[in-house]
Amino acid sequence: MAVELKLKGILVQNTGSIIYTHSLKRLIEEVKKIKNVEVDNEIMECATYLSTLYTGSRYPEESLVDLDKSEGEKCVRCMERLLSTF
Repeated sequence: MAVELKLKGILVQNTGSIIYTHSLKRLIEEVKKIKNVEVDNEIMECATYLSTLYTGSRYPEESLVDLDKSEGEKCVRCMERLLSTF
């Protein structure tokens, strides 16, 4: 959620408008339109991974993912990568 809020903050700060989505990939695509940011496949894979986890926790009817230690560490690495990129 921190990544989502950071991306939305960038969009509001630069455009004054709000995008109603939880999709990190969509938010990244919108940020790329207004900022000169290099986005590689790893960033987009992290966005997809985190979005899947977030959707499952936000909407219980979606399939939840059981996280072990390595999955939790991957989640933190992805979050840190996305936050440092934007």
